[in-house]
Amino acid sequence: MQIPTSLRYLIVISASALLFVWGLPHTIALRNTALFLGALGSIYFLLRYRPFELSWKALPLVLAYGLLLWVIVHYCFFAQEPQLELLEIKNLWIRVFCGMLIATAMGVLIRQPSHLNTLFIISFFGMSISIVAVYLFNSHRLDHLLTPNEFYVFLFDRNKVGAAFFSTVDLAVGCASLGYLFYADSIRHAFVKSVGVILLMALSLSASVIANSKNGVGIGVILLTLFVASILISILRNKPPNKRLHGIGLVSFTVVVFSMLIFIHGKSASPGWNNLFYDIQTAVQIDKYQAWRGPIASGGEPIPKNSLGIAVAGNTYERYAWIAAGSREVLKHPLGYGLVNHPSFVRWLAKDGIAIDGQASTHSGWVDLALAFGLPSITILFGCLFLILYQSLINKASIQFHEYLALWISVAVFFAGFVQEISFKHTFEALIFFITFSAACINPLSNRIDIPKYRIIGN
Repeated sequence: MQIPTSLRYLIVISASALLFVWGLPHTIALRNTALFLGALGSIYFLLRYRPFELSWKALPLVLAYGLLLWVIVHYCFFAQEPQLELLEIKNLWIRVFCGMLIATAMGVLIRQPSHLNTLFIISFFGMSISIVAVYLFNSHRLDHLLTPNEFYVFLFDRNKVGAAFFSTVDLAVGCASLGYLFYADSIRHAFVKSVGVILLMALSLSASVIANSKNGVGIGVILLTLFVASILISILRNKPPNKRLHGIGLVSFTVVVFSMLIFIHGKSASPGWNNLFYDIQTAVQIDKYQAWRGPIASGGEPIPKNSLGIAVAGNTYERYAWIAAGSREVLKHPLGYGLVNHPSFVRWLAKDGIAIDGQASTHSGWVDLALAFGLPSITILFGCLFLILYQSLINKASIQFHEYLALWISVAVFFAGFVQEISFKHTFEALIFFITFSAACINPLSNRIDIPKYRIIGN
């Protein structure tokens, strides 16, 4: 059964517009329009064509939607502030649900041969493209290349979180594209296309560098290390000469480009890299040192010194101390408070008699989500991610592009969730979108959907 062109256009263009502007300020009207239209088209598509085969391989997608069921159960039986939780369900979670519908439909449509798929893939890089463009514009306007600290005042709503998170997903999409171009057979101009993808990935990491995001750069390094290792292992496994040459060129180009960017970041980043592990070791001692609670709540206690006798970097100290404090609260309250956009972290601390300045989150998406909806929410999403990874890899001899996307996006969001604030507003909506999209990508299709032989970025 062929899918009408007009329906495909509606869903793919809505999804592409959504991805491109999701992290940008003053785009809420456009985001909501894309969510509404895309969700309507996706509901019709999913009900009309019933594209998925029902089997155990559908479990990741079932788990993704299972999070919504748990949210409803939590509201009915475990809510600490029912009125506020209901308000979030009517706002945040409805938008999350619309995004999930679009992501589910895109998990099917990404397997269709269409130039719209290239538009969808490029749209992942929307925020990175926008950040670099704004950086270049302001550098030109001020007649010098801005340092990351100087550029911070021009960054969208000073949104380092969005810059880091979307840059991380961009890199994952780039790794998926490069992996497919390397492993698949009979793709014309594969090496040239690989260079183009690397340049897009360099753009994404540049966005993290100029946004002064250590998290974005750090997770980018993890992804690239995994990618380069996978290519090197493949080269050693009796690949034909042309594949070896392609792989060596791919690794060399990647290492050179990203070494340059990491060097630039090391020269311009805010303090914290040199003594990172010593700083973390000190920061997690939340009972011994109280500065993490804020200057008022801690009675003006200064930031502590690490075991080297050097004051802990402020951003490292707050981040890891709050993660430690949040993790302890999760163990005390394993069913969660019920609020994502109104941080559950400070509410649980207050219930346990611990004062903290402001309305802080823990800086860890997974910890914040566990504080909001308990260990069941983390179990659901981690189970979904691990099943995606497993199902993406079991057929590695014939892995397709959509499975590469599922694999790499899952790895990226798994790591990002530990150290990035991705459980807040539109970033949280995007997180669930990416997980659902990955789950839909590896869900087998029924024979009701006609999927011709597919090659990404041309044949």
